[in-house]
Amino acid sequence: MKRITREPLVHFLALGALLFGLNAWRDDRGADTKSPASIEVTSAVIERLRAGYEPMPLRFGLRLAR
Repeated sequence: MKRITREPLVHFLALGALLFGLNAWRDDRGADTKSPASIEVTSAVIERLRAGYEPMPLRFGLRLAR
C-alpha cells in the first residue's frame, strides 16, 4: 500500500478528483440558467453570413471537375 501511494499517477488522479469536486461544489449555476458563455445567433446574423458567403472554388478562381 505504501508503494502505491508514492506513485505520481496516484497523486495526479487524486489532485484531478479534488479539483473536479471543488469545481462541482463551487458551481452554483442550475441547469435551467443561461450560461454566460453562450452564443446567440439571430436571423440577422445568419442573413449577413449568407450574403457574404462565396463557395471556396469560386473564391480562388478554381473550377470543379465534372
